Amino acid sequence: MENYQYIVVEGNIGVGKTSFVDLFYKEFKYHKLYENFKNNPFLADFYNDDKSNIFQMESYFLVERYKQLINLHNKINNNIISDFLFSKSLLFAEINLSKSEFKLFKVIFDQFDRLIKEPDLMIFLSSDINKISKQIRQRDRFFEKKISRQYLEKVNIGYEKLLELEKNKFPILCFDVTNIDFIDQKPIFKKILTYLNKSYSKGIHNISL
Repeated sequence: MENYQYIVVEGNIGVGKTSFVDLFYKEFKYHKLYENFKNNPFLADFYNDDKSNIFQMESYFLVERYKQLINLHNKINNNIISDFLFSKSLLFAEINLSKSEFKLFKVIFDQFDRLIKEPDLMIFLSSDINKISKQIRQRDRFFEKKISRQYLEKVNIGYEKLLELEKNKFPILCFDVTNIDFIDQKPIFKKILTYLNKSYSKGIHNISL
C-alpha cells in the first residue's frame, strides 16, 4: 500500500463509500476522513423539495469539504483514506444549480481547489440504481427518503463526467459492485485490496471482480 498515501473512495449516494473506508481502516489503520454532511442546515429542505436555498446548500458543502481537507492535511501528510473527493462539489452543484448560479459557484470552487492536495489514488464504486436505492432505504436516513431514481441517474451521469475530468490527475480504479457484497463477504473485500498493491498509471482502470 506504500504507493498510495492518500486514497479517496467515490461513487453514487448509498453505494458503500463509508463502509469501504471503515473496512479499509480495520486492515491498515489509515487516518479516516468522512464527509461532514449531517450539519448542513439546508440539506433536509432540499430533499423535501424546497429549492429556495440550493446555492446556500452547495456552498456550505463546498466550504465544509475544504475545511475538512485543509485541516487534515495541515496535520497529516500520509496514510489517509477519505470517503469524498473535493471535486464532487462541482458534480452536485452542476446538477442542482441554475446555469448562472453554477457559473458563480465554479469561480469560488476554483479558488479553493488550487489549495487542495490531489489524492494518489481514487477507488470508484459503481452499482445499478436498484441496488443503490435499496441500500439507501436500508440505512434509513430521514432526509434521504425522497431521493428519486431520476436524481440518482443524474448523479451517475455526473460521476461519468467527473471521472473524465479527473483521469489525467491520478489513477482511478473502478469496481462494479452491483452483484457483489464486499461489506459482509470478507473474501471479496480482500480481493479488492490485492489490486491496491499494484502500481497504476494515471487514468481510468476498470477492474472485474
